[in-house]
Amino acid sequence: MKQETIIIDENESMDNESSTLREMIKKDRVIAFPTETVYGLGGNAYSDEAVKRIFQVKQRPADNPLIVHIHCMEQLNEFTEHIHPDAYRLMKRYWPGPITFIVPIKQGMLSHYVTAGLNTVGVRMPNHDFALQFLRIVDTPIAAPSANMSGRPSPTKFSHIEYDLYGRADVLIRGDDSIVGVESTVVDTTDEPFEIVRPGHITAADIMRETGIEVIYESTTSTTPKSPGMKYRHYAPKQPVYPFKEDFKPEGHVGVIAPAELIKSWNNVVTFELCESVINVNIAMRNLYKALRFMDAQQVDTVYIYQFPRQERYNALNNRIDKVISSKEEDL
Repeated sequence: MKQETIIIDENESMDNESSTLREMIKKDRVIAFPTETVYGLGGNAYSDEAVKRIFQVKQRPADNPLIVHIHCMEQLNEFTEHIHPDAYRLMKRYWPGPITFIVPIKQGMLSHYVTAGLNTVGVRMPNHDFALQFLRIVDTPIAAPSANMSGRPSPTKFSHIEYDLYGRADVLIRGDDSIVGVESTVVDTTDEPFEIVRPGHITAADIMRETGIEVIYESTTSTTPKSPGMKYRHYAPKQPVYPFKEDFKPEGHVGVIAPAELIKSWNNVVTFELCESVINVNIAMRNLYKALRFMDAQQVDTVYIYQFPRQERYNALNNRIDKVISSKEEDL
């Protein structure tokens, strides 16, 4: 599916680019754009053709729902209904920000491809100047998964989306590196207590401490995903990935991804320092996908990756790492 791809720099004057972006969305084209979490691949959430194109460009399974991005709370009224009052409280506290809320939809409004047949949808308002400007310019809800080929490491740099999507997507927006580095926290607000169905930068403890609202982590595994990143093997480089142990003894041309304090000098080993120390969780999240893509580029035979302590503040990081080292049976 080779085609012409337009590249726009986020630092260019949007006076010159606004009409291009509006026209592309109006014509059901797809646009890769930066956010604070990872780069997204967006299209008109009301249009079946646009949303089908997102799935085609990414080669994404059709039963994997998409998140809808908005620039203001008023847009919720267009396609959602019966939102829980506490969900509104959380939105007002955390938006714009790296958190998505699953809410009930108005039937017949969004493309049914967005929700994968569910009667709910995940909605987010990104905390990123250009993303918000883009959403205001097009002034329509934008469905947007991460801007990578399905199953591969998510993109946190422009070079990542250029490598994956040049010649596939219609427009690529060149922006800075993502500052969060992993996808948003996803909270299901359709029942009580609210559940985190995908961990991210904002934790249940953060929410309780800052708002007093109880949110728990989902404890069951459903065959019908409510959120992206729940069903399939994700985020993986091309090589097999195994847990890194501190008594690691290399065999062959291998790569190690771990905090600097755990990395030694080994022969024939390619290393990537996620952070200085195990305690630097935010830096590790910011660097994880860069590390996985770096190992792809180095063409090592095998990758070994450090698993962080099983504590809440590491949940998002360990969630992505666990997906990377999932068994091949999950890699669909």
